[in-house]
Amino acid sequence: MIIRIGESRTITLPLYIYLVKPKQNLISTTVVILAKIKRVIDKKGLNIEIEILTDSWFARERLILRAIHKYGFSVITMARKDLAIYKLPPIRRKRRGRPKKKGKRIKPELNDLKKERTLNIYNRIVKVQYKEAICKARFLKYETVKAVWVRFDESQSMRLIISSDIKLSGEEIIKRYAKRWDIESMFNELKNRFRFKDIMMHNSQSYYQFLSFKIWCFIVIKLSSIEFKITIMDYIRDYLPWRVHHEKGITVTAGSTQLALRRVFATLHISMFFPKVDKNIDGDFENNDFLGFSLIEGHEMTG
Repeated sequence: MIIRIGESRTITLPLYIYLVKPKQNLISTTVVILAKIKRVIDKKGLNIEIEILTDSWFARERLILRAIHKYGFSVITMARKDLAIYKLPPIRRKRRGRPKKKGKRIKPELNDLKKERTLNIYNRIVKVQYKEAICKARFLKYETVKAVWVRFDESQSMRLIISSDIKLSGEEIIKRYAKRWDIESMFNELKNRFRFKDIMMHNSQSYYQFLSFKIWCFIVIKLSSIEFKITIMDYIRDYLPWRVHHEKGITVTAGSTQLALRRVFATLHISMFFPKVDKNIDGDFENNDFLGFSLIEGHEMTG
């Protein structure tokens, strides 16, 4: 979940984290996640639009068509640039025979990317050149989509982005797909800065509890950062008046930050963030359909 704060700042929070079985089909797992999201939306009566952003590895017929037609989600995905993309079939007059599914194949070269824009994406200014077309995608059973062939900063490689919403402009599709970079940054923080990849426990129960606790720590810190500076400055002004200089104003230090956060979280019960886990969980997760973290939906194994 990407929360935009002001014009340029965003924070990203995990909604679901799955502990995947060895050799588990990730496409099937993703379909299960989409079903859970749809169930929460229907149960809560939420009037929101869901847009799925994926890289080319998840550009699969079963995943995309189910998201579009069964759950009503829109999809923007990177795809292999050599996929078979065709023009819309020509308008057919009354003639015998089966109507055509597609027109001529579209195979653009770098010189065909005539449109140019300078966009603020991926946390920097990027010059993009692109070509867009409403077309048929063979790998999606000739579903009508909007395809955007794009290259960044005059590179010698071209990329293909496909959107199920044909009303979006090519520029808007590129901007929306770029939001996926915020999710990659969140994964980097979870794996490396919060050391999720180094969790070492003796059994599955302890591992799952500690994983859930660390995710909650990550979420609390991210949400606190929205009003972080204001909270600390108010604390210094009220409780540490000798640190307020009559000319320089308030200087935020590491010590004052620590004192302020201790006061903010003094009444927080850590036990609230440890889920209840069945002690009989197998160490290899082989007999468990679901094991992971959910921010928006409860599970029979969680507290």
